[in-house]
Amino acid sequence: WGGVGGAPAMAAAATATLDALGVAGAARSFGQAGALQAAAAGAALLAVLARYPALGGVPDMAEEDTSSKGAEVAAAAEGGGRAGRKALLITGCLLMTVNRSCVVASLEAATAMLLEEKYSWARREIGLMVGLSFLLSIPLKLIHGSLKHRLSVIAWIRLLAGIAAVGSLLFFPAAGGSAFSLILADAVLFPSLYLSDGMSVGVLFQNGFPEGSWFDAKTLVLWQSLLGCGVGRFFG
Repeated sequence: WGGVGGAPAMAAAATATLDALGVAGAARSFGQAGALQAAAAGAALLAVLARYPALGGVPDMAEEDTSSKGAEVAAAAEGGGRAGRKALLITGCLLMTVNRSCVVASLEAATAMLLEEKYSWARREIGLMVGLSFLLSIPLKLIHGSLKHRLSVIAWIRLLAGIAAVGSLLFFPAAGGSAFSLILADAVLFPSLYLSDGMSVGVLFQNGFPEGSWFDAKTLVLWQSLLGCGVGRFFG
């Protein structure tokens, strides 16, 4: 959330800084905004190196004794139907990641283009509003944290997916067809899609297969990255 939402806001801040310094025309380039983002990333890296806690005395929770792992493999072997349901669940969670990545990537680009070309917004305001719409994920997460005990994880995923579906109606001309309705739709879709996908990823890893499978924990990380960034964001 911070990275995706902070980058457009940071680019907007870079544009505002260049405006204040009187830099215009050919003197501007994407490299200036990139340099600001590189400086922020470098500062974050230095902070991690300086303040990251030592993990020498922390037990490795991934370690399992041979007997428990053997029992898990045996249970998976005799419960073929259960393994099939788990594989179906994992596939659905991965498809949710693809959907979120595709929708967010396409919506972010389309919003910026429409605000600039159709509504004649300045790039500074576009970056700020797109960034803020992503950062609304933070208050939504706080609300979920205080109310999460009222619904199951699956119910929360369904509720947030439904909110995203209803929010997409704001893109239609009947909803007003204005820049405000476009930003409002982003403010509904971005947080709800990210939070529902985050909970879906939790379900994904809770139902991983034993080590050595195509769906064990390590391979699931690979599948999620490949499908989310390589497929979803590429087609979005």
